[in-house]
Amino acid sequence: MPETTRKELPQHETRIDGAQVHFLHIRSSAPDALPLILTHGWPGSIVEFLGVIDRLSEDHHLVIPAIPGFGFSGPPARRARTSTVSPAPGS
Repeated sequence: MPETTRKELPQHETRIDGAQVHFLHIRSSAPDALPLILTHGWPGSIVEFLGVIDRLSEDHHLVIPAIPGFGFSGPPARRARTSTVSPAPGS
């Protein structure tokens, strides 16, 4: 079976905590299919999952979001918190 391409898949957008999030939603034809969320790492994209979508969607409803700042998702709504490391005493 040929690998699925992104353009063939149902694509959606929603807003979560102020960030515009693009995601794929693939429904299984199985009436008792369980939902499964596939998330990519950094750096990465939903393209990493194109080769497994056909197989996984036989038994699962799939939701595959592009994390904010990647793919067609918008930038994060707010900056991530960062921490700084203070020098050790006496150094």
